[in-house]
Amino acid sequence: MKKFKEDEVKSKAQNIIELVNNRDYEKIYNDNISDLIKTTVTYEEYYKSMEEISKILDKLGKLKEYEKYDIIEQEENGNTYATIQYVVKYENEKAVYTLGFDEEYKLINIFIK
Repeated sequence: MKKFKEDEVKSKAQNIIELVNNRDYEKIYNDNISDLIKTTVTYEEYYKSMEEISKILDKLGKLKEYEKYDIIEQEENGNTYATIQYVVKYENEKAVYTLGFDEEYKLINIFIK
């Protein structure tokens, strides 16, 4: 990795995952999402996608532990991004989070499966 610090990406990802599990979507949007994303995605649109994540979380049960992760750094249109895939163990099964960050460690996307 050139521009990103592994520990910082990992820590930021865990922080976002904690906020997701606490359903603190407003804090994620206000404090953690890239300004560029905010210009294209309204809070209402973002909230709808987070409600879908809530339905997944309801089935998973309680968060037990963070397992393994993999970080990829990539360049696109002159910008560098970090993508982390994080396997998280829950009560009922495991989930894989994919989180993307810009160079300021602001969230640009989040997926869970």
